[in-house]
Amino acid sequence: LLFIASGPALAHDTWLVPHKFRFAPGETARVALNTSEAFPSSEVAAQPDRILSYELLSASSRRAVTGYRVEGNSLVVDVTLDEAGIHILGAQTRPRLIVMEAKQFHEYLTEESLEAPLRTRKERGQQNDAGRELYSKAAKLAICVGDRTGIRRGGGEQPLGFRLEIIPLSNPCLLAAGDRLRVQVLFEGEPLAGATVHS
Repeated sequence: LLFIASGPALAHDTWLVPHKFRFAPGETARVALNTSEAFPSSEVAAQPDRILSYELLSASSRRAVTGYRVEGNSLVVDVTLDEAGIHILGAQTRPRLIVMEAKQFHEYLTEESLEAPLRTRKERGQQNDAGRELYSKAAKLAICVGDRTGIRRGGGEQPLGFRLEIIPLSNPCLLAAGDRLRVQVLFEGEPLAGATVHS
């Protein structure tokens, strides 16, 4: 299961892609942080110095992930999955400022259903001003480790502390095709109402 965080239109989307989704305890997962407009491919690799934090959360531990490196168009890391249960891998990038000309910025805000800044720009008479956005990206990946008994262990519902974060409210490793996954969206640690979530 992938939790995808969107950046601005010019910066594409970012996701974490493992070489498989189910593992036995003790196995190592190779995970690529990919950036493009077409899942699951990657058009360009994030450089290691863009990473603000990279962590692995399980039912009994939380640790920093290190050793990520550029391989082709991806930022790749190997993580060992020591125990059965859900493991949540999360990465976030450092903030970056972009500037877009007015028409392009308006199209971006409209496409992403960002009603609040659209409304604010109109109220302030700024529709013809260049748009400035300070953005960062966050991506989370739920990895299932062990058989159905083992993957009942929790951990996925704990936040990693990203400024904007999606938390699963049910165990994604126990879902079957056609099931619905309930999630909670947090902004600065508090529930965010009225957010537009794309899947």
